[in-house]
Amino acid sequence: MAQLLGVQVARYARDAGLTGEPLVIAVAIAKGESNWRTDARLHTSREDSRGLWQINTFAHPWAVPNQLYDPAYAAAAMMRVSNGGTNWRPWSVYTQTDSPRYYLQYMAEARAAVAALGGTGVLQPAGELSAEQVAALTSGVQPPQPAVTPPPTVSLIPGLTPIGPKSLRLEGQELSGLCEVLTASLDRRIDDVARVEARVNDPHNRLLESGLLSIRARTTIDRVIFELLGSRRIRRDITLTLVDAAAAEYINDIPDEPISQAPGTGSRGDFLRRLASRHEWVPVDIETGAVPLVELASRPGESVWQTMNRTAADVGWRCFATANRLIIGSDKWLASRTAPLELVEGQGGVDRIDFEFLAGERSSRATVYATAVLWQAPPSQAVRLSGVGPADGDWLVESVAKQSIASTQVTVKLTRAQPVLDEPVPSVPADYKQPEQDEGGKQVQAGQSSKDGWQWPMAGRISSGFGPRPSPGGIGSTNHKGLDIAAPAGTPIYAARSGTVAHAGTAGGYGFAVYLDHGGGLISRYGHMRKQPPVTRGVVDLYLRADDV
Repeated sequence: MAQLLGVQVARYARDAGLTGEPLVIAVAIAKGESNWRTDARLHTSREDSRGLWQINTFAHPWAVPNQLYDPAYAAAAMMRVSNGGTNWRPWSVYTQTDSPRYYLQYMAEARAAVAALGGTGVLQPAGELSAEQVAALTSGVQPPQPAVTPPPTVSLIPGLTPIGPKSLRLEGQELSGLCEVLTASLDRRIDDVARVEARVNDPHNRLLESGLLSIRARTTIDRVIFELLGSRRIRRDITLTLVDAAAAEYINDIPDEPISQAPGTGSRGDFLRRLASRHEWVPVDIETGAVPLVELASRPGESVWQTMNRTAADVGWRCFATANRLIIGSDKWLASRTAPLELVEGQGGVDRIDFEFLAGERSSRATVYATAVLWQAPPSQAVRLSGVGPADGDWLVESVAKQSIASTQVTVKLTRAQPVLDEPVPSVPADYKQPEQDEGGKQVQAGQSSKDGWQWPMAGRISSGFGPRPSPGGIGSTNHKGLDIAAPAGTPIYAARSGTVAHAGTAGGYGFAVYLDHGGGLISRYGHMRKQPPVTRGVVDLYLRADDV
């Protein structure tokens, strides 16, 4: 990853928390300092500067030297050194106008890169760069294809800077000027909305009379916008609940008309992106997933946030908002978004790693205690522990919390990746008569038909029947919703009955699979194929070979 494109540098700086003109300046400075190379280093007796923004580890000993070669970590370090993009004087290419690498000469390139990224409030002025120059800056960056999940960028949590509770503001007004702020906590989670809980004492009812509790009042904490969701009063104490402003948009959005997607007309991710598009300012990362054969729809009186969470939960996906970004997908997909962040006790701001372990079982929960300003992994970030025995290995960040926003410490909960669930099966019509069942172990032949006109799709031995069964290997379902036929690799699979291909591709726990729609609400599914099925949508004849098992 040594040499980056301008738009890639812009993406890392954006995900660290910059937008608008500060983002353009940051990209220009990176060009002047490192020529957009992640492996750049200047080592003298007075400095040891590394990475895209050449962070000097002598001047900033909190920075982990080797991690500065990681562009995401370098962007987070740049944010800390620049005080959130408000002070660029630490960089010589910004202050020394006679420097051969003075940042202003790269502003046109930087602006083109940021404009190409989109969603930053920066537009490309006409005539500033040629079409060829813009293409050179953005070559290799392809728009997402609708049938494929693009690798999302990391929405890094900003550095958790300690903030005094008394500095909390609502709509620009200090709460401490209206009431006494007692405590304020921060919690960002993989399975819920990020939130701030503040408890205040309002003895003279000034906060109540201000009108702030009756509106969607907002505040910015550590460069993340939070919105007032609700309040609770007990005597003179009031608890304020503020949530990530991106989630608040969907929580407060109750559609007038149902929103639906017909069976087989799009992926689960397509439906979720359609819901998310109701608020265009919110950046989203959503897994594509399989094509459901059941209708996906909102319910009367249900908020868009509830619809998205329910739609995600149906297949074991996560739905959450962090750093004003909406993220929805499976644990496996979340873990694949970035290389795991290596965590070692006593290094890189990690003070302590605790875990629970039961003999014979894999540790499934761990807790990391770290220095807040050095912690840069948001909920869903893949991490890898080492040096802690049974807890070694790959994890996902489940939550990042501070009991007080003034604390210099952060508590991070880790979880192992959870398996995805199968797509729901269409309900069977009440008048449907189930074909004859055969007991496990019976040999069957392709083309051998039942009395109801269905044929066996493959020759082989029934290795697992339909219904209750022992869990295979302790990980499979105890209520089998299919019939497994064991056969050598390469054995042909045939359609059990004429029908129309509704899906051909990956399908959760089925692996590669083909779904056939036989009409009248009947669907047959053929899973555990060894490769991508070659069939496409269309009518399948009774004896047309689908693929090899």
